[in-house]
This record gives sequence, structure tokens and C-alpha cells, in this order.
Amino acid sequence: MNIEELVRKADTFNREEIKKYKSDIEFLYKISLNAGIRLAKEYKADENIVRIALAMMDSKLPEASYLKTPKEHINMSLEATKVFLKHENSLTEDEKDIIIKCVK
Repeated sequence: MNIEELVRKADTFNREEIKKYKSDIEFLYKISLNAGIRLAKEYKADENIVRIALAMMDSKLPEASYLKTPKEHINMSLEATKVFLKHENSLTEDEKDIIIKCVK
């Protein structure tokens, strides 16, 4: 899988979580994604890495809210991110580490 496909996969994962738990946070995702892309460009960061990290960072907020444990969404999103990246070979270990740190 190439990096663009991985970005789409992360975005799809997040949007499916929002839809699955009938959450109304998609607008927050769009706002954070737009801000993150702007900052990535401004600071010359890897935009694809930023997009993946932003998609994954609150990916479990809809489920955590549904379970009435919204504060747990960070740990849940972190674990989901680790699973998501585990067998991914289009990223270096350093890139995976950056994404994981962003989610934390």
C-alpha cells in the first residue's frame, strides 16, 4: 500500500467510526484536518503523516462517547492506531512513531 492509500484508509476508518456510532463530530474532524494541513505546510512537515495522525487521533471518540467514557478515547485511539500501523510497510518505524506520538 502506498502512502496516499494509507491516508485514505485512515480517513475512511475515522469516518466509519463516526458513522457507526452516529456521532456528530465530523465537523470537528474537518476543522482539525484543515488546521493540521495548514500547519504542516507552514512548518514543512510531511502532510501525509499529519493527515494519518489527525484521522487516528480522535478515531475512537465516537465509540468512547457512546460507551459514556469520553475521557478514554485517547487510549482507545492510541491502541487502534497501533493496530492500524502494525503491519504497514509503506512507513518507516520513525514515521510510525511520529504518528503514535501525535495520537498520544
